[in-house]
Amino acid sequence: MCRTMRKFYQKSAVIFLTANDDKRLLRSAILAGAQGYLLKMASGEAVAKAIEIVAAGQAIMDPELTQEIFEWIRDKTRPVQRERVDDGSEFDNRVLALIAAGKTNQEIARRLNVTPRVLLTRLRIIYKRLNISRKADAASYLARPEQGAFGMRRV
Repeated sequence: MCRTMRKFYQKSAVIFLTANDDKRLLRSAILAGAQGYLLKMASGEAVAKAIEIVAAGQAIMDPELTQEIFEWIRDKTRPVQRERVDDGSEFDNRVLALIAAGKTNQEIARRLNVTPRVLLTRLRIIYKRLNISRKADAASYLARPEQGAFGMRRV
């Protein structure tokens, strides 16, 4: 949404106001062009000040998230290890292929002859391995040929 707004309304600025201090959401917001990111616990005064700052063409970040930004920058400078689909089990490979094909969890469970609960447990393991948090992220990893099925994982 942020990227679309920035594309069509280039003179507009975007401030995220969220209860979620999720690292992935923070990174996504920044990469999509957000100029501000505040947690909902910010005071009304802080929100008003953030609007003024962003309207003046500057960026603002909730002070609680400063450490996250530093970690993100440090992570970018650390060497990465590639983890390919070959490193996963055959079952994981089949799950990933079905995700890439757009199948629902129920369809995947049925096709692999497992219960939905078993599939969800396996998905959590796969997501942790990929360092992602949802099915759409897994599909996007699979869509990037330079990443391989398991993409890049920071260690």
